[in-house]
Amino acid sequence: HDDSVGESTEGRRRVESACREMARQLSFPLDRRRCVHRWRLLAARSPASATLLTLVLALVVALPLLIAIATQKTSKQQQQKQQQLVIATQKISNGMNVTGSANKKVEKKRRKNRFKIEIVGNGTSTAFQCELKPLTTEPPPTREGQSYMIHVYGWPHSGTGYLRQTLTDAIQNDASLGSVSMQYGRSVPGITVIQHEGQFMQTAFPKLSNRKKMIDRLKDPEREGRLFGKMMYAGDTCVAETEEVLEYSKNQLFAEWLRFWPEPNSTFLVQKTPLLDVQLLERLKVMPSLHVIVVRHPMSYARMHAQAGAELHQPYNWLDSWNHVLTGLSGVEWYAVITYEALVLYHDQVVRELVEVVRSGVARYEGASHASAETIRRKLHLHRTKDDPAAYLDLGKTIRLNWKRCCDDKKCLRTLQSLTEGVLPHFGYVNEGVGTLSSRPKTVVVSKDYGRVLFSSEGSALKRLRGAEGEAPDASAGSRPSQALLRKMRNILSNYDE
Repeated sequence: HDDSVGESTEGRRRVESACREMARQLSFPLDRRRCVHRWRLLAARSPASATLLTLVLALVVALPLLIAIATQKTSKQQQQKQQQLVIATQKISNGMNVTGSANKKVEKKRRKNRFKIEIVGNGTSTAFQCELKPLTTEPPPTREGQSYMIHVYGWPHSGTGYLRQTLTDAIQNDASLGSVSMQYGRSVPGITVIQHEGQFMQTAFPKLSNRKKMIDRLKDPEREGRLFGKMMYAGDTCVAETEEVLEYSKNQLFAEWLRFWPEPNSTFLVQKTPLLDVQLLERLKVMPSLHVIVVRHPMSYARMHAQAGAELHQPYNWLDSWNHVLTGLSGVEWYAVITYEALVLYHDQVVRELVEVVRSGVARYEGASHASAETIRRKLHLHRTKDDPAAYLDLGKTIRLNWKRCCDDKKCLRTLQSLTEGVLPHFGYVNEGVGTLSSRPKTVVVSKDYGRVLFSSEGSALKRLRGAEGEAPDASAGSRPSQALLRKMRNILSNYDE
């Protein structure tokens, strides 16, 4: 063993090389002769140990080379994956479907936020702040023909799904308007979207869950309770650093949404999201867009969140959100606001007027003269599961309990009373069976004069329609929100903490 390892030329070369490498790895000088001498002694006493040590030293010598090879291979694989991801993203941006693992990778990357949202300020000045950070710089997908987008808004559980289906059916039943397509959450292979809502089909602006997460981080029940209203329109606070970034966000949002319309070349593309980001989607529109908004009495549906005490802030949050929406309508070109109660009780009248809003806006954008069509005077039928429409407005056990808790709280009751006296009559709210409105738990409906479109950019067309039908409802119904109403809403908000 001594001759084969320590004395032969090849053996001595291997030992000396191993000793040099060991000295380099250990970062301290090692005498070559002493190393070789100890190696020869080890080889003479224990051949197996010498062999094992030789293998270890060989591994030490080869390890940097192996690491370099592995790193290079990994880097090459990452580059290939990134290239595949870019290609798949570009295909989706151009309206093409991508299936298989490439689609999953794209969706995983898409789930990363393309915005930055946070809560700033303290006390009554607490608010959301958002910045748009689009992923793609690609132009919008190309399509055929002129189209219009219809956005449906409202608080959660306020009838947005019912309104979306009703309006879609009404347009389908009117051949003069053109085709219509409603977003479907299973249009893209391998993806299922909850309630077929537009907020889950995109990454350009914050979803409701993104906003709720910001509130939960506060760990302050008082501040949390008063932010639910602001949460509904937090998307309106989203700004872009430049006009170019805004254009990128427009293109990204439209490309992501376009995949979920089964017939993307339809005349009308309908999407529904139970939020109130009207101003945001007006800024991000890539085609003429109609904003249809549904309102419901602040205490007539269960509280938005299961957090204890949330019902005590419900009147304030309702007022905060709708004050923001109605004030911001001055910068929106095409919109209609209705109440859920009117849609249920006076369904045919409300649908006729919504179709008139659609028809009037299309004529305005096309530069054509508009006259109310006779076809919209026909009766529109709705298949119901309940014989009495008013049954949809009955207060359930949970709603009555939340309403009663609000009435037992001094601050909540004071806000609700202010709404009942100064604001809610502008929406036509009365208690069932009487012509007045109480702040106590009772079924809420709307009077017949308010069984119409409440506010709209197409007020003149609606008044002509009503005149043709021989009816003269309240003069304010169907026009833009009055300054008197907006002043009352602002005053109640400013006096909330007094």
